[in-house]
Amino acid sequence: MGKRKKKKKSKSSLQIFFESFWLGLFIRSVENLSVGMSYSLADILGAGAFLFDKRHRVRAIQHILHAGMASNQQEARALAKRNFKSLARLAVDTFKIDAEMTPDNVEKHIKVSGSKQAIKLAFEDKKPIIAIAPHLANFAFIPTVYAMMTDRTMLSVIRPYDNPRLGEVMKRIQVRYGSEQCSQKGAMKSLLKALQGGNSIGMVVDQHPGRKNGVETTFFGHPALTHASPAMLHLKTGVPLCPVAMPRTDKPGTFEFVFKDPITLTPSKDRAKDIDIIAQKCADAMEEFVRAYPEQWFWPHRRWLNINRKGYERYQNPGKETDG
Repeated sequence: MGKRKKKKKSKSSLQIFFESFWLGLFIRSVENLSVGMSYSLADILGAGAFLFDKRHRVRAIQHILHAGMASNQQEARALAKRNFKSLARLAVDTFKIDAEMTPDNVEKHIKVSGSKQAIKLAFEDKKPIIAIAPHLANFAFIPTVYAMMTDRTMLSVIRPYDNPRLGEVMKRIQVRYGSEQCSQKGAMKSLLKALQGGNSIGMVVDQHPGRKNGVETTFFGHPALTHASPAMLHLKTGVPLCPVAMPRTDKPGTFEFVFKDPITLTPSKDRAKDIDIIAQKCADAMEEFVRAYPEQWFWPHRRWLNINRKGYERYQNPGKETDG
């Protein structure tokens, strides 16, 4: 008999209180600062996290080397440090910019670019799309911005927060102007219903889904599981998969809504093969986004099967981390 999977411990009331206290303090702080100064504050917090959070710092450096995004330890460490600062800026994006953005001023914050075919489909024809995105910059903007710019609904999947108070705050910010959320449990049924009703859905598809929900693909040349659900929904409904991302630009408080060409496939008699083909196309699109904006992706995540994951051969030469 296999080992029983350990149940994740719930956070204590004291942990929830202190996290909520510091979150509230941060929100009040950035409300009274300019976007530029808020980003500077986030950079300080990100640098502090890089210094003290050894586990995620080491993982980020290992994964950057594993993906070939740096040629040596020093380059990987420098990229990882910039990445931690970028991840801290996500809090500013969420609690300052996203909360202030409205349909009247959205174009001051967002520039749409990329595939003309996908942009026409989403914004001119206003057809349903399955937006697939990586955890890059403020990916959580995407459903709300889409709803603001098209006046149409986009349903996205949300994982329950470990801190329910944070979950309540995030939901108030993110469920607006036609953007909606459904629980991760039973999500396929909700997503399918939305598509069949003529609405769009948004899915973040760049993290490890587990064997039950994923198929094996390659990501930066290494084996990784990729969510099968986008492929299944496309094959069931025919709605195109549109790879999207919303990276920050050089101007504080502004973002680019980047579209890649839609992914479609005419179903064959081999459904499993069809799912594999589509899943690889999705993984390839996510890789292209990460290569284009490496500082803004979530590098600490255990994405691959052959590094930092039990049961597979570990990456043998990630380099030994050095201080400095």
